[in-house]
Amino acid sequence: MSEPFSIKSTHSDRELSFSECDGDYFRVELKGGISAAIKVYGYAPHTHDLAHWFNELGAHTSPWEAELSWESLEGELKISAKCTSLGHIHIMVSLSDMLGAYEEAYIQAGIESELGQLTKISNGARDFFAK
Repeated sequence: MSEPFSIKSTHSDRELSFSECDGDYFRVELKGGISAAIKVYGYAPHTHDLAHWFNELGAHTSPWEAELSWESLEGELKISAKCTSLGHIHIMVSLSDMLGAYEEAYIQAGIESELGQLTKISNGARDFFAK
């Protein structure tokens, strides 16, 4: 099983943690002010996997214009990142459970980071998702 990794906000106690990577599934936990955790089916045949998304994110060394986003096959995890001209990274995370059911649950939260943190985040993701 892979070592967990986290994305910690540079402006609050908010944190997005990835752990328990086992085959095609991994656990995602959002902490800080609100808390939620979900098991995510990470296999993504229709698009690149999440490790590729983090690699693409980490390749940026200067501010960019377009939003980078990824969504799991079953929609339980959505993550996107934008960068301001000053190098502030805004990561938006959505966790969903029981999509389409009467008891559907949904939480969305932002995490702020900085351009200089992207290599560390990307390396953590690479090590976590390495099989």
